[in-house]
Amino acid sequence: MKNEITLILLTLNRHHLLDNILSFLDEFEVKIIVMDATESKFIPQFDFKNIEYYHAPGVHPLARFREATKRTQTPYTMVTADDIYPSLSFLKKSLAFLESNPDYAAIQGKVFFNSNGKIVLRRPEAHFFQADADCPATRLLQFFTYYHPVFYSLQRTECLQFALDRFPEGVVDYNFCELYFALILIAQGKVATVNSFHQVICDEPKSTKNFKSVLATSKNLVRKNKYYPELATLKNDIVNYLVEEKGISTTKATFYVDNTMRIMMLSILPKKNKWYWMRDRPPKTFMDRIRFELNALFRRVGLPIPKPPKPRKTSIQDVLAEDPTAAEDYKRICKLIGCSHQ
Repeated sequence: MKNEITLILLTLNRHHLLDNILSFLDEFEVKIIVMDATESKFIPQFDFKNIEYYHAPGVHPLARFREATKRTQTPYTMVTADDIYPSLSFLKKSLAFLESNPDYAAIQGKVFFNSNGKIVLRRPEAHFFQADADCPATRLLQFFTYYHPVFYSLQRTECLQFALDRFPEGVVDYNFCELYFALILIAQGKVATVNSFHQVICDEPKSTKNFKSVLATSKNLVRKNKYYPELATLKNDIVNYLVEEKGISTTKATFYVDNTMRIMMLSILPKKNKWYWMRDRPPKTFMDRIRFELNALFRRVGLPIPKPPKPRKTSIQDVLAEDPTAAEDYKRICKLIGCSHQ
């Protein structure tokens, strides 16, 4: 896979993790680009054959990211970090999927988390929600019905480079940056979410704030006026893309992007309300009104009204049963990070 996939690993102030993760990734036989923003240079304890290391202290994260993609010559890229252990089996199957489905921009699977030595599966229902509509604006509505980040998915390199090239200058908050990458990727092509083991993320303490702004909570991003200019910049860029690149009218593009953001607002509701959707009852509260309007929107664009997913294939063992080879990857990763794989 060395001529097909590049892994871009971003790291900052966590050299104590690099030897372990790089020893693991070096066996994948893919190109690995490490962009290190730590003040001191990393001195490896081992010799790595597939890794290109670049020391870039003080360089803005987006600038480091752009530099890494410029050095990427393979058709597919996956962004990773010093505490993320991906499955080699998943990479191989995802590569075959993207090569066979040119209308898809990315693919991702189930992410496990190492939380204090215990492996947990979060957002187990994600594979029930696919961004597979032919219309790019409709895909946005599909995806944000049950939003889950796509930053660490296996992506087409051209899609990632395109997103970085047009990244709006007015967007600086980390949450909005991650949101922009999801929006522009899904606007470019379909995104598959499969019920297969993708990677383990270790819950290490976060290093420093990646972007020079306060890391706001999702609620603050929606409710506080000071974030409105950034949100407006982000929305305008996506609208312009849909108009310029996809031939959608400004009115329709604005309509879809605005309602995509409203769906995101619903996703930050308390858990007890998250899967409550209006049916025949009249709206009594502001949030009821939003739900009512969104149901009407889904009907107009021909999408089914979202319902709670059925509880099937949601445990770690169910996910691992999908691919015995990936299950072996999982056991090896657990051993490396000191967790039980039971």
